[in-house]
Amino acid sequence: MRFSALPSALSCSLLVACAALVLALPAARAAAAAPASPVLPFKAAEKTLPNGLKVIVVPTGSPDLVTVEIPVQTGSRNEIEPGKSGFAHFFEHMMFRGTPANPPAKYQQMIARAGARQNAYTSDDLTNYHITFAKEDLEEVLKVEADRFQNLAYDEDVFRTEARAVLGEYNKNSANPVQKMLEVMREAAFTTHTYGTRRWAS
Repeated sequence: MRFSALPSALSCSLLVACAALVLALPAARAAAAAPASPVLPFKAAEKTLPNGLKVIVVPTGSPDLVTVEIPVQTGSRNEIEPGKSGFAHFFEHMMFRGTPANPPAKYQQMIARAGARQNAYTSDDLTNYHITFAKEDLEEVLKVEADRFQNLAYDEDVFRTEARAVLGEYNKNSANPVQKMLEVMREAAFTTHTYGTRRWAS
């Protein structure tokens, strides 16, 4: 995105005006001196495993429920081929197509048996897989999630079927004039960065 710098005289004037405003308001001085409040109302614990995986555990007020969020730092911004986009979202769909040990039907049976709620989404900067379930199913859920991240497998017929599903999502969303406006606006705003090539689907 293009940015233009403020003239130095104008930026200095703004700085002086802001400083005067803060000095004129005792409440503002008191707020600035107060310690910053935590971002989360819960205490988070963070640990990096030997394989480099970073795990963040956040206890909440629902002790019998667990939500696992798996953010993968690959999104539509990583699509760098001109005129080609949608691969990150497509791969998100393929991640639900099973492994040799857990084909789609078996995977879905496990999800249903656990009473889990599961989905994923792709954004500009990441793809996030999330699932909520009862705490007693944590070990099984983690094993199944680890399996699909390591051993994803599918054939060409499944690939083609999912391609039609992704195209259907895009066609449905692109019929919304707001989504079409956002696409055109981003293409105009981001002339170099790949944010400008995002095609809206979820």
